[in-house]
Amino acid sequence: MYSINGRYYQNTPLFEDLKVRRYTAYICDNHWCTAQTVFEIFPQQQPLPSATFAYTTNGLTTAFANQSKNATEYLWDFGDSNYSNAVNPQHTYAQRGTYKVLLTAYNTTYQNTQYRFVKIHTTGIEHSDNQDNIVIYPNPTEDKVTIALPQSITGKIEVFDATGRCVFQSELHSAVFAVQLPSKGVYFVKIESNGTVVVRKVVRL
Repeated sequence: MYSINGRYYQNTPLFEDLKVRRYTAYICDNHWCTAQTVFEIFPQQQPLPSATFAYTTNGLTTAFANQSKNATEYLWDFGDSNYSNAVNPQHTYAQRGTYKVLLTAYNTTYQNTQYRFVKIHTTGIEHSDNQDNIVIYPNPTEDKVTIALPQSITGKIEVFDATGRCVFQSELHSAVFAVQLPSKGVYFVKIESNGTVVVRKVVRL
């Protein structure tokens, strides 16, 4: 028999539902307690959140893809005195320009902030940081990928395997596409919009 602070447990050293505090544990038989030990339960330490995001723009509208880790709540500052707590928000700016966008990721213990400068100045699929402004995640993937595009572009999207076989195609009627990749290998995402063709490589493990 085991006892902790007057509570007895029959024939088991597993103590459940204990709160954060210091305890004295006793080992007892039917007559008296023969040994004791003191232990303390500390608050559970959470990992630090990591705030990170990507974005796509179409004219004045920007779609943000949250790629943060170890976080449960978010605060977006779009750089124009507008804010959002959504996970993956879309925001339309009043005018063209360059905006400093901040994402703060929170868990119950910590917070972390990342910022990026978003340029709003042309129409169509934008390019930022010398990379195609199209978000594809996760990449590599174990089954399917999510493709995030500007909200109101027109055109089409196609996905080809390494042999050139088309495994997915659609008109650009949505800002987000979930594409199931049929088997392991290398795939190519082709997006045509407003006279621009963008090709991105995706790997299924």
